[in-house]
Amino acid sequence: MGRNNVMRKIFLFIFIASVSTTILNAQNFKNSSLKPFKKANTMVVLTNNTDSLNFKQFKRQLLKFDYFISNADADIFTIITMYHELKTRPGWTHSYSYRILFMDGKILIKPYWKAGVKSFMGVNMSDDGFRWGWAKSKVNVGNMIWLETLEMITDYCDCKIIYGEQ
Repeated sequence: MGRNNVMRKIFLFIFIASVSTTILNAQNFKNSSLKPFKKANTMVVLTNNTDSLNFKQFKRQLLKFDYFISNADADIFTIITMYHELKTRPGWTHSYSYRILFMDGKILIKPYWKAGVKSFMGVNMSDDGFRWGWAKSKVNVGNMIWLETLEMITDYCDCKIIYGEQ
């Protein structure tokens, strides 16, 4: 009986790994992991819901966490939020937004951030924002955005999150 359980666990692990690899390869990730890593710039939330249901419910979730929606397209299941000030460091001039795509039961979240200054040490800063990248340091903007996003996602569902680099 113990051997059958071990074989089932091995089969389940191989199955989950192959499904995860298939999902991630479809997104053209250079690298992916179940844990955040230095160059991760996309979060993929795996759900059992339809894209239509995720689209509708996640709009509510964004509003619940005080994100304002700039554009939502129900035909192609995309949401773009307005820039949102960091909650963890109020008064800092950093803000971030999301570009969200709902596809095949997955929610792809691509954060973008920008500083509230036009130039720094003579270098002009982009108004479009920068692609988010995960950072381990607690005082890094990337880490703060990740923590706030993770709080919103875990409140939405008890789902698996995969991190990818595009």
